[in-house]
Amino acid sequence: MFETTLERALWTLSEKDVAGERPFTEKMTTEAQFKMLAEGSSKLSEKCNSILKTAADTAYRSQ
Repeated sequence: MFETTLERALWTLSEKDVAGERPFTEKMTTEAQFKMLAEGSSKLSEKCNSILKTAADTAYRSQ
């Protein structure tokens, strides 16, 4: 469940439509996915990006 939610978050952050395609996240390592989540998006607020970074860091440490 967590991996599916993480992948959807990354698709949203990257603004890529993956409908009908093999998602780019399938080729990524877990570490790379957490790194991308931690980077956030320039379209989000500083506070939101801070929350994403904290969540990514916590998830990475608990794996």
